[in-house]
Amino acid sequence: MDTDIDPSRPRQILAISIFFLVLTWIAVPLRVYSKIALKQEFVLDDKLLCLVQAIYTTYLTMSILGVVHGQGRDATEISPEHRRIAFQYFFFAELLYITTTILLKVCVGILLLRIAIISTHIWILRIILFLTILFGMGYLFLVVFQCRPVSKFWDESPRSPGHCFNISIVLGTTFTAAILNCIADCTFGLLPLLIVWSLHMRRKTKALVIILLGFASIASIATIIRAITIPSILSEENFLRDTTNLAIWSAIEPGIGISAACAPALCPIARQLCGNRQRQRRERGIWRTRPLPTINITIPLSNNSSGPMECQEETTSMYKPGQPHENSTNERQTPQLWPRTRHLLTRT
Repeated sequence: MDTDIDPSRPRQILAISIFFLVLTWIAVPLRVYSKIALKQEFVLDDKLLCLVQAIYTTYLTMSILGVVHGQGRDATEISPEHRRIAFQYFFFAELLYITTTILLKVCVGILLLRIAIISTHIWILRIILFLTILFGMGYLFLVVFQCRPVSKFWDESPRSPGHCFNISIVLGTTFTAAILNCIADCTFGLLPLLIVWSLHMRRKTKALVIILLGFASIASIATIIRAITIPSILSEENFLRDTTNLAIWSAIEPGIGISAACAPALCPIARQLCGNRQRQRRERGIWRTRPLPTINITIPLSNNSSGPMECQEETTSMYKPGQPHENSTNERQTPQLWPRTRHLLTRT
C-alpha cells in the first residue's frame, strides 16, 4: 500500500502526544481535587478515570518512543534493529489504546448511570456497557494473538503470510470495533440530553450540565476520522509510514474523551474562584477612601456687602461604626457612609 505521507508526520505524532499528555494531566488532577476537596467524594468512576489516565499515559509514552525508533518514516530510512523496536512499541501501544477506550467508556457509562432515573435510559446504558466490555475484551484477545507466535508481529511483519491473521479478518474486526466505539460515543453524548432534562433543575443549570456532559460526543468525531484511516493497517512494505494517520487519531480520540469526562467536575472549582474574587472585592471595596484636600476660595461679594466672602471647603472623613465622627464644629454628629463636603461661608 503506497500512501503519500508528509515527512513532517513523525513530528506531528510527537507534538500531539505531548499536547494530550499535558492536557490530561491538568484535567484529571483538577477533577480529583474537585471531588475530594470540594465535594468530599471519590466514587468508582473517579477511580476508573485515574486508572484510564495511567494507561493512557503509558500509551502516549509508547507512541513517543515509537517515533524515536522510526514510526512515521519510510522503511528505507530505518535500520532493521530500529524497525523491530518500532514494531514492538506499535504492538503494545495498540493494546493500551484498546484498554484505554474500553475503560473510558465504562467510566462515562457508570457516571451516567448514577444520574439516570428513567428505566429506559438505565437499560440503554447497561446494554452499551455490556457490549463494550464483551466485544472489547474479544477484540483485545484477537489483537494479542493476531500472529503466531506473537513475536512474528515485530520480527517479520504484522502481515506476515502464514503466521498472522488474514487481511479480511483484521479489517472486519477493526471496523466493527470502530463502529461500536462510534455508537457508544454518540450514545454517551446524546443520552445526557434526555437524562438531565428529566431531572428537577433550573433550566439554566440543565443547559450547562447538558453542554458539559455532551463534550463526550466530540470523541465520536475523532472515532469516525480514525475509522477512515483503518485500511492503512493492511500495508506490508511500509507499515510504519502508512499507519501514521492511524497513530495520530488513536492518540486524539482518548485524549478528547478523558478531557470531556473531567469537564463537569470543574464547575465547583470555577464557582470557588468566582466566590473568592467577589469576597475580596467586598472586603476591600467599602472601606477604601482617601482624604480630600481642604480648598479655600475667596468669592467677591455684591455691592451691598462690605467685603469679600471666603468659601472654605472642609472635607470630613468616612464614618466607621464604633468610631466617633470627627468634626471641627460642635454640631450634632450624624453617621455618614460616604465622604461629603461642607461649605462654610464666613465674612472676612
